[in-house]
Amino acid sequence: MTGTGMRHYLDLRARGDAAAAEQHELFAAHAGRPAAEIDRLRLRLACLRGKAALWDARARGDADAERHCPARAADLPVS
Repeated sequence: MTGTGMRHYLDLRARGDAAAAEQHELFAAHAGRPAAEIDRLRLRLACLRGKAALWDARARGDADAERHCPARAADLPVS
């Protein structure tokens, strides 16, 4: 959360339960950022695992090694 966001949070906190809905909006909006980062990291992890599987298959002499590596990012699992 930015400094401005923290000041806004503290202002809302000073208002107590009267600002509960605004507190919810503030934190719900910020929750989207780490969720998006987690999705990107899962995609990156899937790609790295796919590449490792590709090179493992090639090291074993697998003639069809390409099946271990998705052709494009859209083929990778995100969740």
